[in-house]
Amino acid sequence: MDLGTFERFVIYQTFLVRNMGAIAEYARKKGSSLNELSVLIPLRYHDSAKEAHHRGCTQQEICLRSPFLPKQTVNSIVKKLEREGKVVLEVSKSDSRMREIVLTPIGRVWAAEVLDAFVEAGEQTVDTFSDRDFLTLLQFTRQFDLQLEQSLGVPRIGSAIDLPENPGAEGTR
Repeated sequence: MDLGTFERFVIYQTFLVRNMGAIAEYARKKGSSLNELSVLIPLRYHDSAKEAHHRGCTQQEICLRSPFLPKQTVNSIVKKLEREGKVVLEVSKSDSRMREIVLTPIGRVWAAEVLDAFVEAGEQTVDTFSDRDFLTLLQFTRQFDLQLEQSLGVPRIGSAIDLPENPGAEGTR
């Protein structure tokens, strides 16, 4: 492949935008939006444990997990979900100055309707990669992200999820 620097950058960004477009279209079909989905995921799940549903989380935690969403957008989505009866705000047990956003029973049903098929599709997609290939994808994506952040002069963003230490030591399945 004999592509110039600009072409490689545009191709990579096009893939990222296309991926987000597919997710946005999925959310739209579910009567939601990409932004709502981006709030709902950290609201329902801890970083990397599908079975470990949150009791609640703060707006700050949502912003850390969805760094492309401005705080005001997250706040607007939370207020909308609160008006719809999908979430309530409760005083945090660890810090009384903070409010935790908690899914209501109606919100939990809505979250399942929106996220269950999304998670299943994501798992099916990830399962098409061997452990070695998936780790390679993560490593190159991380390398690109870190270099881009450095080149742009922005701080490291995103969640605390890091690369797995040694998934599938043999690299096969």
